[in-house]
Amino acid sequence: MKRFKHIILPKNKIHSIIFIVISSMLTLFFALGIFNIQIDNNVMSLLPLNKETRIEINKLNEFNKEFPGNQVVFIAISGNPFTLEKIKTVYDFTKELKNLDTVKSVISCFDMDIFKKSGNLYKIQKLSLGYPKNEEELNEFINDLDSHRYLKGTVLSYDKKSLGIIAYMNEKAYTEYKGNNILLKILKLIFPKKYGKKLINRSNFSASIENLISKYTDKLTIHYTGVPVYENKSKDYMMKDLIILMLPSLMVIIILLYLNFKTKSGVFLPVLIISMSVIWTLGLIGWLGIKLTVVGAILPSLIMIIGSSYTLHYLNSYYLHIGLYDDHDELIFQSTMKIFNTILYAALTTMVSFASFIFANIEAIKSFGLLIIFSIMITLYFTFFKISKLLSLQRLPENQVIRTIEKDKFSKVLNFFNRLVIPLKWLWAVLFFVCIVLFSVTLPNIKVETNFVNFFKKNDPVKKDILFIQENFKGTTMFNITLRSDRKDFFKSMEGLKAAEKIQKYIDGNVKINGYDTLGWNFSIITLLEEINKTMKGNYELPENETIVKRFLSFLKMGKKNDITSNLISRDYTSVNFTLRMFYDKKENYYFMTENDILKFYDKVKNDLNKIAEEDGGFKAAVWGEVFLISKISRFLTQDQRVSLSITIALVFMLTLLLFRSVSDSLFALVPLIFGVAMNFTIMSVFNIALDIATVMIAAIGIGIGVDNALHFIIHYNSYKKKYTSTKKIILSTLKYTSRPVMFTTLVLSAGFVLFSYSSFKPLKFFGILLAITLLNSTFATLFILPSFFYIKEMIVKKMRFIRRQ
Repeated sequence: MKRFKHIILPKNKIHSIIFIVISSMLTLFFALGIFNIQIDNNVMSLLPLNKETRIEINKLNEFNKEFPGNQVVFIAISGNPFTLEKIKTVYDFTKELKNLDTVKSVISCFDMDIFKKSGNLYKIQKLSLGYPKNEEELNEFINDLDSHRYLKGTVLSYDKKSLGIIAYMNEKAYTEYKGNNILLKILKLIFPKKYGKKLINRSNFSASIENLISKYTDKLTIHYTGVPVYENKSKDYMMKDLIILMLPSLMVIIILLYLNFKTKSGVFLPVLIISMSVIWTLGLIGWLGIKLTVVGAILPSLIMIIGSSYTLHYLNSYYLHIGLYDDHDELIFQSTMKIFNTILYAALTTMVSFASFIFANIEAIKSFGLLIIFSIMITLYFTFFKISKLLSLQRLPENQVIRTIEKDKFSKVLNFFNRLVIPLKWLWAVLFFVCIVLFSVTLPNIKVETNFVNFFKKNDPVKKDILFIQENFKGTTMFNITLRSDRKDFFKSMEGLKAAEKIQKYIDGNVKINGYDTLGWNFSIITLLEEINKTMKGNYELPENETIVKRFLSFLKMGKKNDITSNLISRDYTSVNFTLRMFYDKKENYYFMTENDILKFYDKVKNDLNKIAEEDGGFKAAVWGEVFLISKISRFLTQDQRVSLSITIALVFMLTLLLFRSVSDSLFALVPLIFGVAMNFTIMSVFNIALDIATVMIAAIGIGIGVDNALHFIIHYNSYKKKYTSTKKIILSTLKYTSRPVMFTTLVLSAGFVLFSYSSFKPLKFFGILLAITLLNSTFATLFILPSFFYIKEMIVKKMRFIRRQ
């Protein structure tokens, strides 16, 4: 005991100061690592790296090598761009877009090829040389745009009111932080991968286009979307959320700490500890080069919120023991020992809940769990060994502190509700079982959501642009169908092209899921050949004249190709590629399919194409695209939910069993957790809130954090059992001692989590709100249902004893 006392308390003030100086220097070291924090906003990073996904990713990469072009930003210009003044502005914008280092090429109405009949032949010419300069040229320009089917959905909207531009990323371009200040030079030296010269990524690509668009917003109505846009915006929003969520959380914690303790130390010390925990954790992320994903935006706030509960319980014990000891060091030591087991076991159960994420399929959730565990360990260390040393440097507080706390309005309200527990014990018990029934009934209705589009709020400009382009250009989500043949030059022959025509007819016939069409814009060599035939003979069919076909294939091979036409057919004519966009013809869904519907769609299309390929015998068909990989995340989310929840409950039960050495106490410790989690899923079902990358973690986190209060209650309940024989007296005494720290801890946690509703991302918004509700429900169960169960249990035990005596 004496050795432990010397660990908690220094031998003298010099030792305290040395400890504080060393920990401060380490904090500065970790603070430097924060400058190396990098955001992983790649949608694909949410996929688990297992055997199945590795195979799929490798396949996708192989297809992308042969038919590249997924790294695009689609730009739409609305607001009647078909005037002489605006068409010139669009032309200027397009010209500047082409000149960006990050842009490899641009597809626009000014450089698209069209077909014109010339005697018995056809000619290929530019839609426009420059831009229309008078009304006559403008009318001809609009007429040419409207008369070519393959231009719709590409450079012209289907309602003929907007223009489209497609920008392709220059994957060979470089980016670098520019500046000559000393800090940047140091950072380039320490972290060259982040601050030195490097190849651009999709975010850099999108950011450069966004900067250009900002120059034209007062002249043109511009919408833009694409995976690079999602990733860049998510990066910006994550950086914003790191600040927006952290600072208000800190302010709420400060206010609630002051209301609880009403002392400067009661506020300063917890804030210092949680701030250091945040710095150490974020610094570790930077030094190790761990990338933060979407869920990482809540990491600092979560660390502060969880850590504040441990410091709150610690200082609550310190203030409650004021007046019992004349020696300040003895007060610190004894108050520490009184609360040590409660905080330690609370932290262990919380760590267990996050440790369950290690078994998750999704790497982002795994790393998130490990980082929170590290932060809890750091917070524990600072709570027990730094606060004690800082307190030892202060003078012994007066007894007035605890008297002020005991007589405030909050304590009076709690005492009133505490007196309602036993009289209404059957009501609280029944309420628990009603909750379980509701959970069982509503659980099957919970949906899973991983569509990245739905990460953005309804009124977000990113979401509005997506919906505009989705509706007017029939799709934003692209995928491919590739046909391969073992025979060289197969798709150069009429036999091969007629085989490809079968697939085009299948596409034109559309694919129905749940009775709705699913395909919007599509583009292939067949659509272009059909366009030529329309020019020559007036109908959309594959030309029968082989001379026309060969002439066009020669043009593709020898002529200057853009990024659309270069992806039509392979150099050896053994493969052809169809580029398509998904367009779910259901307005209530904003023309987007759910993840489950995408998987249904994928299976149907794959099976249908395989049948066509088997009947033809000349080729094999493959359906591919990032969208199909990403849609599988939902399956892994549900698996992760079941696994993490099961492991968390099992480990929490085992830990409480080790602590209490009582099966009944361990089972009772689960009561508030079960109530909180069951209510969470019921609320999600009733209000149609989806299970996603963030909300999937609520149950496990809710259990890990919520069990702290249950442990706090049961530990002190068992302590009072040694003092009193009356169950009523035991429960009321336990509630009097525990209800205030339990309620204030919950208020701090819940208030912090509610602030997540200001996040830029919908999943994080619901994560915060639902977790706050889960913790409030768990606390309600701890203060009302749990003591009722203990009282009813003792009633039953006494009755059984009475029966046995009889």
